[in-house]
Amino acid sequence: MARGHPDGGEGGSTTIIHTVTDLGELAARLGSIVTYHRSGNVIYYEDFENTLSGWWVDAAGAGASILISTDYCFRGGQCAIVTGSTSSVNDNKLEKRLPGVPTTVVGLEVFYRSLEEADEIEFLLDVYLGGFRYRVGVRLTPADNTIDLANAVAGYEEVISDWLTINNTATWHNIKFTFDVTTLKYVSLLVNGVSKDVSAVSVTGQSTSQENAYNITLSVKNNSGEEDITLLDDAIITINEPTLIGE
Repeated sequence: MARGHPDGGEGGSTTIIHTVTDLGELAARLGSIVTYHRSGNVIYYEDFENTLSGWWVDAAGAGASILISTDYCFRGGQCAIVTGSTSSVNDNKLEKRLPGVPTTVVGLEVFYRSLEEADEIEFLLDVYLGGFRYRVGVRLTPADNTIDLANAVAGYEEVISDWLTINNTATWHNIKFTFDVTTLKYVSLLVNGVSKDVSAVSVTGQSTSQENAYNITLSVKNNSGEEDITLLDDAIITINEPTLIGE
C-alpha cells in the first residue's frame, strides 16, 4: 500500500507502509476512483475540481454554455455542467489533448447525469498512434435508448438498442469502454457496471502526420430549441487494461 501521493497522481516520493495481496479488496475499502471496473492503470483523471483549466470549450448558440457547477455533483465539490442552446441544435463539447502513453489496451470511463434529456451524448477518445488516428468511443441517444460505438473517424455501429436506463434523469450513469490498439478492436463496454461483449467491433484508422497522443472529447448535443442540461464528472483514462473480458 503506497502512501505519499493521490491514487491518480504520479511523481513524488512514496512510502510502503504495508503489503497487500488483494488489491480488489483494498480498492473497495478505499473507494477507488474507478468505481465500477477497477482494472488498468490510471494515466489521467479529471474531476473538475480545478475548474475547466486545460480544456478547450466549445458552446454554440443563444443560451448555450459549459461551466462549473457545485450542485448535484457525483463526487467532490465541482463538476461540469453543459447547457444547450434555446435557438439552435449544436454539439457543445469539451476537448483535451494528452501525450501518448504506450499500451496494448486503453480505456475511457465517464460519469454523466442528464437533468433534462439531451439529444445525443458522446464520449470519444482519438488515439494517435504510428501515423494513424483511431477514433473510439460511445454515442448515447437517450430518446431511443440506443448506444453506438465509434468504428471510424466519422462512423458508428449500434451495439445496444434497448438500454432503458440511459435516459433516467434521476441518477448518475457510468460508461466505460476499452480498446485494443494491437488488434484495433474493442474489448469491452460497461454501462452502469454491466458488461457488454463488443469484441467483434473493429475500428478503421485514418492516416495522420500527428505525433502519438490521446485526444478526449466530451460532447452533448441538445434537442432543437431546448435548454437541455447535462452534468459531467470523473473522466478517467486507463492503460494496460485486460485483453479479455472478465480478467
